[in-house]
Amino acid sequence: SNSSQTVAIAPASQTVGVGASVTFTASGGVNGYNWGGSASGSGNLKTVTFPAAGSYTVSVYSPAGGSYNQSNTATATITVANNSQTVALTPNTQTITVGDTVNFSATGGVNGYVWGGAASGGGTTKTVSFNTPGSYSVTAYSPAGGGYSQSNTAASVITVNAIATTFAVA
Repeated sequence: SNSSQTVAIAPASQTVGVGASVTFTASGGVNGYNWGGSASGSGNLKTVTFPAAGSYTVSVYSPAGGSYNQSNTATATITVANNSQTVALTPNTQTITVGDTVNFSATGGVNGYVWGGAASGGGTTKTVSFNTPGSYSVTAYSPAGGGYSQSNTAASVITVNAIATTFAVA
């Protein structure tokens, strides 16, 4: 009677970001390895790059040969998640006087920026003039795309004070 071979794969499950590579190791086979799913070819090591978000399966078995039956098929499940982006705004808070302008700068985004609140449009910097007393919010986020999920929305709060008036007493 033929002998059995039991194949294992490592890692068996993993969560990675879009564009990441995972190196899988097969063990327990006597007659080499045949890879399937998101991997192909032979050898006991296989590196697979995952270019898009989703769930992927990598499988491997050792074929029959000599006095050995074909092994079990070992499978690994890889979850590929969109990468994150974290946007920051400077300045994040500021107190100014009516008529002043503030130069805002956004950082941390991969897919550009969408501005909101007292600012609008795109680009990494915005210059905003504040002509009425009050409290204003300026926001920016980086949209989803290219293997990245939408960023947080960073907010900056600007307090605009009225111009102080002075009285001279003669």
